[in-house]
Amino acid sequence: MNRSAHNLLFSLVWGILLFSCSTVVTTAASDDGPGNLLHPAEGAVIVSAPQSRSLSDKSGVGPWSPEALVDGSRARGWAASAGSNAPFIFVFELAYPAAITSISLDNRCEDERFPGCGARSATVEGSVEGSTSGFTTLWTGDIPKAQQLRQIKSSPETCRWIRLTITSNWGHPAETELMEFQAHGRFMTAEAQSGSVAGTYQTQWGSLNLVSTGNQVAGSYENGGKVEGYLSGYSLLLNWRETTNSGSAALVLNAEGSRLNGIYWLGPELTEQFGYWNGTRTSVIPSPLLPAEEPVWASQLRDTGRGILYGITFDTGLATIRPDAFPTLDVLAKQLRADPQLRLTIEGHTDDVGSEEANLKLARQRAEAVRQSLIARYGIDGRRLLAVGRGEAQPLAPNDTQAGRAANRRVEIRR
Repeated sequence: MNRSAHNLLFSLVWGILLFSCSTVVTTAASDDGPGNLLHPAEGAVIVSAPQSRSLSDKSGVGPWSPEALVDGSRARGWAASAGSNAPFIFVFELAYPAAITSISLDNRCEDERFPGCGARSATVEGSVEGSTSGFTTLWTGDIPKAQQLRQIKSSPETCRWIRLTITSNWGHPAETELMEFQAHGRFMTAEAQSGSVAGTYQTQWGSLNLVSTGNQVAGSYENGGKVEGYLSGYSLLLNWRETTNSGSAALVLNAEGSRLNGIYWLGPELTEQFGYWNGTRTSVIPSPLLPAEEPVWASQLRDTGRGILYGITFDTGLATIRPDAFPTLDVLAKQLRADPQLRLTIEGHTDDVGSEEANLKLARQRAEAVRQSLIARYGIDGRRLLAVGRGEAQPLAPNDTQAGRAANRRVEIRR
């Protein structure tokens, strides 16, 4: 595949739009819950959507497409096809049943060419039965013009499917838009079972083959593409590498174990220019993998001077290295032994849960734990290793999704 086929012009347009948007909010700011479960990084999929001004493809989010409504950015949104009539109905399927704590509907940054095009009357419903039945109302009313509506639930509502119905706009005769729709909450299941992602998947990028040992995952796809990473809760965090490109991915196996849905991006940081990586499971038995010449992080380190070690994990809130991290440390030590001139800075990174001070301290402790393990367990000269804590200061992804926070909790190495 050629994942570099993104339209870079969008990044300039987004910047201009974000600068010009109003930031008035109709309700007091409050905790939106642990994550936006409609974001594709959380494994959500669009079951059905109305005719729209544009479509997305596997390489990225199309402006004014249904996917742009739930991509986490209000700089681009959804628009109905010109001249089409309400109601406009969207149905979304979450990866797991979830307790929804709040919803957000955003009319900011509407297209200035069409005054009054912002969505007005709308209803949000949830169901645990299916995509066509069992819906109950979560919220109904008017979305303020050129503003954001946040509706905090007094008690969580359990949903697997969410339906949004827009019945009117703010007066434009032919155009209707909505910039962003989010549903915040927690999945009812804490994490996917270790090893449950193993198997073969038919994706829009070809066949993806995954094997697992504990929470560690490795695999291959297409013409020589390689992936490696680990399961963090229900999120599968991967580094991927091809002949000319490399990057990261966040995927989620759905509750039935039948589909793996998520996103990928070029390079280490998740930007608004991401593409889709969705697949149907065709077998729970993976094909044997050929031994990799080198791990993906090692090629990243060689080519860019920076490698992400998703395979090094710790007990929650502690600097205690988990046993499933030692296969990654084994390979790292092997690389250090093979190149006696190699010197590394080991960086600890966290998400933004907790105080900055506590996160910085924890990040330092975790980086030092890796350093000490390489010295004591593998006999690496400590003078070749520098441990540094970065805390929450250098996120790879927004912290507004659980997948994003999992990606931000990491160990990096730099030459």
